[in-house]
Amino acid sequence: MSTCRWCTPGGPDATDFLRQYASGSLLSNEEKAANEDLCYCLECVVEYHRAREELPSLHKCLWKLETSRLLDHFGKSLKEEVGEEDDLFIVEDDQEIQIHGITGPEFENNLRVPLLEILKYPYVLVHPKISELCVEALCRMEKSSSFQVFDKHSGIYLLLVHPDETVRKWAIRTARALGKVDRDDFYDLQDVFSCMFKVIELDLFLNSDIYSCSVMEEGKLILLPPHLYDSTNYKDYWLGICMLLTVLDSQAMDSLLLGPDKQNDLMHSILNTMEKSTPGITLYKTTMDPMRV
Repeated sequence: MSTCRWCTPGGPDATDFLRQYASGSLLSNEEKAANEDLCYCLECVVEYHRAREELPSLHKCLWKLETSRLLDHFGKSLKEEVGEEDDLFIVEDDQEIQIHGITGPEFENNLRVPLLEILKYPYVLVHPKISELCVEALCRMEKSSSFQVFDKHSGIYLLLVHPDETVRKWAIRTARALGKVDRDDFYDLQDVFSCMFKVIELDLFLNSDIYSCSVMEEGKLILLPPHLYDSTNYKDYWLGICMLLTVLDSQAMDSLLLGPDKQNDLMHSILNTMEKSTPGITLYKTTMDPMRV
């Protein structure tokens, strides 16, 4: 029975193994096995990212390897599922009816760990193609059975403002099911929350060129790229922000508004937005219910 290259106790140190992996010194079969472990073992993913944090000088190189691995795995899994869909039929009134867009359990098995990696370490969503494939996978799963997540991964909250309605609804439903975000959770999620609020503070709806002009570090989520929110739709973005605020408990809210890294301009930004005459924004004062899906 084979063992995992990244997480097996008594195996190679993950940090040393990551150096070999990044340098390209592994044999082709070893590199393939290491990538497969990262696609099917969540413990390996956690060890990989722990080691990654210890080696910041390798982040640029690792970004290329990460995106290549995820693009390859998503591409193969989505292509295989399309092929399988061609053979799905139901019989109704003695007629065979072909079913399109239904995913089988093997589809989720193949993509569960990569999706959890993206949700746990959402900086990967900066890559537009990976973001697109992630959305496609989630939407396909929603047609048959919802993708279940049991931990408060920061990517879930990031997707509360995603431009795709199906993805937003999945994120809202999942965030609600996971319960309140307490103070400890908040500090684990703070970086993503800050990115979400920067869209408001910097008014990226009107100043979207700030993102393209900024020096973006590969492998880090500093500002939300345009493909992760709809810069033309204030209403959907504010719905996501309202939903985020409703899942924070009182202590997490204190940390957000009063802590060392408090969002000084949040309330001011909210009031300014409310005063704008943009169609739909005023709904939040009266009829918009952020808990509706």
